[in-house]
Formats: sequence, C-alpha cells, structure tokens
Amino acid sequence: MHEAVQALIIHECLLRVTIRIVGNYLREWGFTVQHVRRAAYEQNHAVVERLLTEEYSVLQRRTKADKALIYWGHEIGVLG
Repeated sequence: MHEAVQALIIHECLLRVTIRIVGNYLREWGFTVQHVRRAAYEQNHAVVERLLTEEYSVLQRRTKADKALIYWGHEIGVLG
C-alpha cells in the first residue's frame, strides 16, 4: 500500500518521499494495512454483473468524454 501512495504523491505533487515517510504519515493519520479475509456474503452477483456490463460502461464513456479519471476506493485501498 505504501508504494501506491508514494506513486500517487509523485504523480500528483511531483514530490518524492521515502516509503518510510509515507508509512509514518499514514500511521499518524490512522490508516492501517488491511487484508481481505473473505468475499462479502451478501454480495448479489446479478447486481454486480449489471453494474460492470451496463452502468460502468456508461461511466467510462462519460469519463473519457470529460477527459477525467476514475479512482475506486474502499477499505483496502485506492485503485486507479
């Protein structure tokens, strides 16, 4: 996780910080590394499939038209 945050800082701020400093800041701000234990038991596969095939494609087209980026975040981390 620290490497991803470090890469984001470099990309967004053009500032190079060490992994150790990134880790120190994340700990100070209350962020901890989390690990996936199991898939959500309440996950509805039909809803997920519709989201990925229909709704996400609309979002992708709009994002491309607006020259924007999509970042997905959850309790594990941020994906872009």
